[in-house]
Amino acid sequence: LNTVPVFVTSGTKNIGTYPLMEALIVYTSAPTDRRVGIYREGSDELTYLTAPQREDGPLAAYVFKTTTDKYVGTLTYFRIFSGMMTGGSTYYNSSTGTDERFNQLLDVRGKETIPVEKLHVGDIGVVAKLTNTKTGDTICSKNDRFTIVKPSFPDPVYAVALTPRTQADSAKMGTVLTNLCDADPTLRWRQDTDTKQVILEGMGDLHVSLAISRAERLGVGMDTHMPKVPYKETVTKTASTTYRHKKQTGGAGQFGEVSLRVEPNPGGGFVYATEIVGGAISSS
Repeated sequence: LNTVPVFVTSGTKNIGTYPLMEALIVYTSAPTDRRVGIYREGSDELTYLTAPQREDGPLAAYVFKTTTDKYVGTLTYFRIFSGMMTGGSTYYNSSTGTDERFNQLLDVRGKETIPVEKLHVGDIGVVAKLTNTKTGDTICSKNDRFTIVKPSFPDPVYAVALTPRTQADSAKMGTVLTNLCDADPTLRWRQDTDTKQVILEGMGDLHVSLAISRAERLGVGMDTHMPKVPYKETVTKTASTTYRHKKQTGGAGQFGEVSLRVEPNPGGGFVYATEIVGGAISSS
């Protein structure tokens, strides 16, 4: 019998939170009892860090969330699947191939963060101001490199065009949008070269509106518009023409004749071909 338990809760009114916590203890296994799917560096073969996970085992931490605060900067949330981490140490980001220094480690208690010296296997921690780490990255030891299997995220299905409200907003808009998209893998932005618009894509109107409100809290105001459709024209049928040039102004006259044929080439791109036979005309 396969069943999926469903719990109705309210965090703001503290309704159903205790049954949910008790169910997590009963229905889910402890962090030390789980295996972790990984890809070793240079290999596409899926392997596992088998249970039990230990503090003296290889470090395996996964970044599941990043947020940007106007005053604190970037906060990186991660889960330790194996090993342990110490504040003030340098660890390896195998997703980007760079070293990151974890200065002050923080333990999360709701909205409160508590400084701690160490974080152990199974813990969820926070660290501020990492340079090259974003959501979905793997933190490990430089001597034992691998990446943790990431969940697959859906492609965006909704898009809006953005314009900055002021010149100051225009200068900061790109940086803020990049930070928001690094924090949320289902959020994307791009500069449309055809319509000259900044496009923000997400999973729906509410998702995109939430991202824009976060940008405003970071000090960037943006207005939304309907994206333009980049209509494009192409050759759909064969056409040909001939032009003859004659000019006589005294002395040697001018004469030339050009024949041109244009025809569709589906999937082949632009191709130029000359059919001149016996002529001395340069192909350039």
